Amino acid sequence: MSAAEPTVAFVCEGPTDVEVFRVLVEHILGRPIRPLYLQPDLDALDPAGGDTRVERWCRANGPGLQWLLEWQAVDLLLVHLDADRCARFGVADTAGLCATIKGWLGAGAARPELLIALPAQATEAWLVAAHRPSTPALEATPRPENALAELGLLDRDRRGRSLKSAPRYAPMARTLAGRLDDVRPVLPELDRFVRKLLRHPTAAPTRPIDRRPPSR
Repeated sequence: MSAAEPTVAFVCEGPTDVEVFRVLVEHILGRPIRPLYLQPDLDALDPAGGDTRVERWCRANGPGLQWLLEWQAVDLLLVHLDADRCARFGVADTAGLCATIKGWLGAGAARPELLIALPAQATEAWLVAAHRPSTPALEATPRPENALAELGLLDRDRRGRSLKSAPRYAPMARTLAGRLDDVRPVLPELDRFVRKLLRHPTAAPTRPIDRRPPSR
């Protein structure tokens, strides 16, 4: 691992999620990263993602994950699913969803590089909190992207549906990063993600660490 520029691999539902996590990881680690886009493949201009592709990637790569990470010199592997997928996979909460992902990965779930991120309901909820006063209930509000459209941060199509555009997400994520200390106490899953990342081997030793252990 390069102390200055760790390699961070992303397995996310879609390209907008990658934008949010890329900005947050770089901010929390306190130094530039070398991003590696495993799912979706942004280099191939793949516009799709989705929970099924995350599951497929985990099942396909979990058994040989050690060799994949060593071959790509990966320091941190971030696997993401939004917690609005809980019902789809027959679990009640983010703890159950985390266990489901580990089940897909099999032996790969024990790799020290792994970090599982489970925003509730979606990464957009974290972005909303950075742009307006919020409460913990925000993480349970369905379709938080609609709130981003109401704030003028996302466009709408002719039917009034919010249009997710990856280039629009990086500036919103930078706003979130700048307000992270204010927003974390409001959103439990965001706080859990930050604490897990600060305890990851890639975290710079000079970064201040919240000593409370994550619950999973």
